[in-house]
Amino acid sequence: EAKVKEQLGYVPRNMVKVAAWTSDGWPAAIEASPLRHDGKTAIPFPTLYWLTDQRLSASISGIERNGGVQEASEFVRDKLSILLAAQERYQRRRNELLTEDDAALLRLRGWELQGIAGIRNVEKVKCLHAHFAHFLCDQTKPVNPIGAWTYNRLPPEIQALCDLS
Repeated sequence: EAKVKEQLGYVPRNMVKVAAWTSDGWPAAIEASPLRHDGKTAIPFPTLYWLTDQRLSASISGIERNGGVQEASEFVRDKLSILLAAQERYQRRRNELLTEDDAALLRLRGWELQGIAGIRNVEKVKCLHAHFAHFLCDQTKPVNPIGAWTYNRLPPEIQALCDLS
């Protein structure tokens, strides 16, 4: 938690654990609870895996600024079955993190947890950061194809930070 606090300036209330580390020993991404409890209220949090390493985030922001979201959307069109498999694992893991009370609250309020980064339409890429964090944290085959696509566009020195074991 101390390293996450150093990176972000705080520890997210809904942080479950550091889910991926960089090769130089810093948290790369955290796993976050799907509901963020703030006192008496609970707020849905759509991002299961959240990048904390600013070097990774900055590089991915550069890819997004240069048309990466649109390019990734075009790339994944013929890989939807692979993306759907990754999305199902993402949703399954998020549901595993829900307590019985949290699941009951979701049903009571009619909240539906969506896919990666809260996306409803799997064909529409919204956030390369979220897909890349999923790719880093879950190397189960088939890996998130958008996360892998993003990884392949990172500069070699940034790729070297990624522990894909």
